[in-house]
Amino acid sequence: MARTTLPGLILLLAILPAAAAELPAHLAWVQRAELSTPVSGSVARVLVEPGQRVAKGVVLLQLDARGYQARLAEAQAALTSATRDQAEAAKELERAKELYDRTVLSNHDLEVAHIGADKAAAALEKAKARLTEAQMNLDYSAIRAPFDAWVVARQVEPGETVASQLAPRTLLVVAAAGRMQALAAVGETELRHLKVGSRATVSVAGHHYKGHVRRIGLEALPGKAGARPRFQVAVEFAVGAPLRAGESAKVSLP
Repeated sequence: MARTTLPGLILLLAILPAAAAELPAHLAWVQRAELSTPVSGSVARVLVEPGQRVAKGVVLLQLDARGYQARLAEAQAALTSATRDQAEAAKELERAKELYDRTVLSNHDLEVAHIGADKAAAALEKAKARLTEAQMNLDYSAIRAPFDAWVVARQVEPGETVASQLAPRTLLVVAAAGRMQALAAVGETELRHLKVGSRATVSVAGHHYKGHVRRIGLEALPGKAGARPRFQVAVEFAVGAPLRAGESAKVSLP
């Protein structure tokens, strides 16, 4: 049987790859949003349930929008009228300038024409602003998914009233679909070998996911007095089926 000398053993250990550090972790959302609306109204429909996956832009909740639709129509009519008035005031100003150049019109009358044109232009800009506001309020009456997401919580039912004058109320909670992160506490020694973008593996209930270091904490986590400092490391990874925030996991770091 061949014998390995001490120098040979040391050389062998030096060239073997170091075992990956496996650390306990827990799962968290990469992106989470609490959704509300800045406008008031009665909830007409809630179109999603917790656990449902939705695409970006899909309507999740709809307030009764009839009042906002009416105000939008009113603002559109006001803009049409203001546009016509501004065009007529501009023509009147041009006619006044021609008459003034022919010395038929006084300075005062020309100034009156200028004032009329300025007022009409200001009224037009105000009508445009009111139309924009009315359109925004109508848009706000529907809550849409801000990104591809899982619906985490639903905190409102049809028929309830949302009052924008009060503190914003969370109506729905969503979290980004397709991505999760595992949060682990890493000691100073392991931290020296890590950088953002480093490859890592996350293990959850026997399933293994390839990921990368997304964030490395700059401040030590709270711990017992005298204990060696540990820093939070977030490892992001792609998922197909939904996992749950708070689940136990393990992170294998290089």
